[in-house]
Amino acid sequence: CRVLLILDASAQTLRLAVQGENCDNDHRLRLRVATGVETSRTVADAAFGAVTRVPLKISASDETMEHVAPTAPLHRWVAQFGDSSGALLVSDGLAEYESASDGSIAITLVRAVGKLSRHDLRERPGHAGWPAETPGAQCIGCYAAEFALRLIGGDSDATRREIETCAEDVLLPLAGETLRSNLGDSRNGGGLELTGEGLAFSSALPSREKGWITLRCVNLTNASVHGAWRVARGVREAMRARLDETALGPLAVDGTSIAFTAGPREVVTVLAR
Repeated sequence: CRVLLILDASAQTLRLAVQGENCDNDHRLRLRVATGVETSRTVADAAFGAVTRVPLKISASDETMEHVAPTAPLHRWVAQFGDSSGALLVSDGLAEYESASDGSIAITLVRAVGKLSRHDLRERPGHAGWPAETPGAQCIGCYAAEFALRLIGGDSDATRREIETCAEDVLLPLAGETLRSNLGDSRNGGGLELTGEGLAFSSALPSREKGWITLRCVNLTNASVHGAWRVARGVREAMRARLDETALGPLAVDGTSIAFTAGPREVVTVLAR
């Protein structure tokens, strides 16, 4: 295993690149990152906004059947918060973490599994279903992973917005290319833009109804936010909708802009054509 620490000039994030080769079966390999954040609580990104993760506690009788797993899922990032400071770890595609009482975060790099529903697991004695061999899931061979670590302030709406921006910058960096065949005059292009303080892009995809597109965002704050989608090609009609694209009512359209209001922590779905 080889761990590279990459710090660019004027950057606010420390990048971590891990490269290695797994040669063993039935084990888990994790990278443990010390954050230095004490008396911390853990907040992890999920599909529609961040979730505060609290260790699950069950009764002694339930413990005889199945032990509580100390790990938890993350979508793109996990953060540790103290009273006035915090630390953010952005994970590129790895979805299991464990936070320790000393503020450190362990991210699973490799989970080698040779059989499903084993009967001899310490955490859960007995079969959970029909046993099945999974030799390909032993993950023998090379692996690689990338992370970014950033020191942040205490938990607040401003910090949550900073986290969202950081995660997008880390996971979707700007990339420049040279097009030697492009001999035309430069011009301003346009695509899809979301505006609104505290709103985070979730998805843009063709709707089930032909000719429409579905635009979805999430309000990451605890206050109502006035937002807008701007579509460079122009908009003829827009509708507010449920997650399953059931229309709820029309939205005001102004040429290329669709205005809406997102309630606290609300997921907003817009249909446009």
